[in-house]
Amino acid sequence: GNAALAQNDAAGALAAYDRAARALPSEAGVHLDRGSALAAAGRQADARTALLAATEPPASAEVRAAAYYNMGLLYKDFMTNDPDPKENKKAYAKAKTYFQQYLGKGQGSAEKKEEAKDNIDDCEKTIAALDLAIEQMSQLPPPAPAPAPAPK
Repeated sequence: GNAALAQNDAAGALAAYDRAARALPSEAGVHLDRGSALAAAGRQADARTALLAATEPPASAEVRAAAYYNMGLLYKDFMTNDPDPKENKKAYAKAKTYFQQYLGKGQGSAEKKEEAKDNIDDCEKTIAALDLAIEQMSQLPPPAPAPAPAPK
């Protein structure tokens, strides 16, 4: 699966990870990798389920931390395209929480920790911008009613 994912072959990676998940259903690392493949395949809800499975014991602290980081990316990069800014704000808030959980695990390289902090900053800035947009939208007058259809 890893080789296929490195070649941007999400379908091939997913097939391999699905086989691995059936053979090793309690192996959190499989769920972590499968979640990455599902996200790459555009299946965000399934990716979220797989990544959440990787955060559960008996997963190692390293795997749980990586799953939290990937959950942050999933929410920040793939779940913030809703036309409703309130929904996007919720997704950025969740992303921020997952990056914070990653940092709380104390795992990962200094570079990855810095990336997590940068992602948290990005989420905070975007949440502030969304708050402003939501406030401005609330001050707009309601839309005018549609005109009645002309009689035939």
